[in-house]
Amino acid sequence: MSTRERRVRVRATLDRYFLPVLAVVLVLGLVGGYVAYGAYATDATRTETRQIASWESTGSFTHSATVVNDTAVYDEGDVLRNRTSYFRQLTPRLDGTFAYTYRASGGGNLSVNATTALVLRSATEADGGEEQGQGTEYWRLESVLGSRQVDGLSPGDRLRVPFSVNVSAAAARLDRVDEQFGTTPGQKQVRVETRLSLTGTRNGQPVDRTRTYRLSVGLGNGIYEVTDAGPTTDSDEQTEQVTVPVEPGPLRAYGGPLLAVVSLAAAAGLGVARSRGALSVSERERDWLEYRSTRAEFDDWITVASLPEADHPGAAIEVATLEGLVDVAIDTDQRVLEDRTTGVLVVFGEDRTYTYAPPSLPGDDPLAEDDATSGGGEPLADVLEPTTTDGEESADDEENADDDEEPAAVDAADEDGSSGG
Repeated sequence: MSTRERRVRVRATLDRYFLPVLAVVLVLGLVGGYVAYGAYATDATRTETRQIASWESTGSFTHSATVVNDTAVYDEGDVLRNRTSYFRQLTPRLDGTFAYTYRASGGGNLSVNATTALVLRSATEADGGEEQGQGTEYWRLESVLGSRQVDGLSPGDRLRVPFSVNVSAAAARLDRVDEQFGTTPGQKQVRVETRLSLTGTRNGQPVDRTRTYRLSVGLGNGIYEVTDAGPTTDSDEQTEQVTVPVEPGPLRAYGGPLLAVVSLAAAAGLGVARSRGALSVSERERDWLEYRSTRAEFDDWITVASLPEADHPGAAIEVATLEGLVDVAIDTDQRVLEDRTTGVLVVFGEDRTYTYAPPSLPGDDPLAEDDATSGGGEPLADVLEPTTTDGEESADDEENADDDEEPAAVDAADEDGSSGG
């Protein structure tokens, strides 16, 4: 479809459906205005949960063992640090330190009392562990290894409690106590526990709690294994509910106003164009559009060709519509030929020639409005009638010239006779 045809069709559509199109444009303008109003003119709010303070505390164990006898691998006095296992004969004493620190976004002042003890016990543990109160403890024996109390512990300060355990002696004592109970069914365990008591304030909130940290020592054949879960961290936060305005998204903030402005401008443009007659479509343009639609519909029946200026069979019969010409082509089993130069459509029969001259738009060439044919293009006589050759024109001219010369000769004879008398 050409640009010119597209423009004519747009004008025809707007002229025919002007009121519905105008209504749609105005509705879009109202929608854009409503969205813009909702984005800027309302006081919409929402409730958010904001963090106003937070804290985090950490308790951890470090440990080491000193070699007491020279060996091919270690010398006496060598210190093995933070190993998962130590040798009971080579490094019988486990030394360590428990450390506690905390941070608080709103500050804090805590009194901390820490006590580290050696725990010997026999117990069975079920799923969920000791923290959830699961399992059975048959007996328990505690020995304090060290304690420390600090008043006014601030965020970032560190409390340390050192300890030292002779693991070989603890294992021997564990066996003796268990024998006194007649060998209990539970597992014999050696642990280092630090019980921490906290009082004071943190982030402006009162604190009063107790927490226990554990370091397990497993007894094996000639070794003991230290099970350290790593630093144990607790944390919490303080929040508050706040009301904040709802910020419009990009679609509402810019899309709504833009839609309103574009729609109103389009409505105004349609109104001005209608009042000035810019949307009106002439009867000739409507005929041309109808022809173009019909031409596209029957395109399979039409072949574009350069028709020679030669004699055509029989009389030329003009068909009123393109549909009629296609019907003739179907009846005569012929193709519809469209002259490439003039645009005239032709069907050649055995003794007749059927033609259809399509309508044209004003200013089209060769289908101009002032052409000799009803539909534009060259006169049908020039398309279908043969023209004379140059030789035939010369012969006619000579014959006419001879006819014109005879009266002149008679006049000269008469003149001579008159002069002789």
